[in-house]
Amino acid sequence: MYWELIFGYMSDIVVFEILEKLFKKYEAEPWVLNGKEIRKKTNSFFSSTKWIQSKVWNGDATPVYATIGGLLLRKNPGSIRFLLDNPDTYVDINVAFHASLPGPPDMGFHILKDNEIKCGPEQFSLSAREIAFLEEFRSKCVEHKEKIRLKSKKTELLEKEQTKSKIEKLKSKQLEYLKELDKDDNGTIDAIEGVKEFDQLYKKHQKKLIEFDRNQIKNFVRISNYLQSMRENLQDFFLKVKTFDVARDLHNDWQLDMMVDLLKNQIHTYEVTLFHSLNMVICAINDDVITFYEIFETFDKVGIFNSQFEKNMIDALNNIDNKLGEVMNEINRFQNALVDKLNELNYTNEIGFKNLQNSINHELQGINSSLSYNNLLTTISTYQLYKINKQTKGLIN
Repeated sequence: MYWELIFGYMSDIVVFEILEKLFKKYEAEPWVLNGKEIRKKTNSFFSSTKWIQSKVWNGDATPVYATIGGLLLRKNPGSIRFLLDNPDTYVDINVAFHASLPGPPDMGFHILKDNEIKCGPEQFSLSAREIAFLEEFRSKCVEHKEKIRLKSKKTELLEKEQTKSKIEKLKSKQLEYLKELDKDDNGTIDAIEGVKEFDQLYKKHQKKLIEFDRNQIKNFVRISNYLQSMRENLQDFFLKVKTFDVARDLHNDWQLDMMVDLLKNQIHTYEVTLFHSLNMVICAINDDVITFYEIFETFDKVGIFNSQFEKNMIDALNNIDNKLGEVMNEINRFQNALVDKLNELNYTNEIGFKNLQNSINHELQGINSSLSYNNLLTTISTYQLYKINKQTKGLIN
């Protein structure tokens, strides 16, 4: 007959160690048997059916200690066995309770009155001293459970504090990012605030542009649409950063940094595109045909006049929540290709560029724009230097 009771996660090894220490504590007592004495008892011709070898040595476990009444401790693997008088009857107890469950552990046996033990369907007697021994065993298990519970509680509280601290730090970082991107905290990213300078200029000088080249008007409209699409994408992505759920995505906190890096790169791409778009309009107004077509040809090569290029960018941004890493790489590839190509334009290094700057500043003032052309140029140069330093640092690391 075999009866087994398993509770939670208190391992057999721990239970074995608790009981072994108790046996060592009382091993000098006459009611305690050591391994050698157990072997002698099982080999004795006069032993009762309680101590026959088939019950004591059943399985791979080795007897270590026992009580005269038949409480047997075995190891490798550790187990507790009650030996009963019937030749074929014993009861194995595997005490393995969960430390977080309320109440005392269920030991797999019950102590009744008159020194009776009930274990499953079986009931038998032990001496008063053995009963006291079992009570002490139960008490030690309760103490151990409480120790584990307190340790588990302490660990749980520590983890909660660490999580709370991490959330607060990440929220603080998120607020810093938002303050950097939206200094006036009006909900609109600073990079796209103000009048639409390009639209204002090409509409203001529409007659002059028609005189310059009527066929280019549709391209100015395409540039306007492209810039508008970039502004909308910037605002949408800014809102993704703003609504990033710090608590929910705590284990993916790297995503916040990655999203902000992508947003800054988008802003840079927009500012570079706006910079050359403004220059293109002024060149047409001032009849600077060579510089105009340098910019036009570069815009054409990078796909600004191609609606499919714009669609690819929008589709990539719409999928940002699904595979952030892959989408970021795709968007950065689009943007870096565009910016790298625009950076190949060398008209900004020519002698006449100063006159172009003055013309643009004058025109911006004429449409009451808050945009400073010189500041725009400085911002672009600063970000390009930041990217170079970041890439160099990455290579060194």
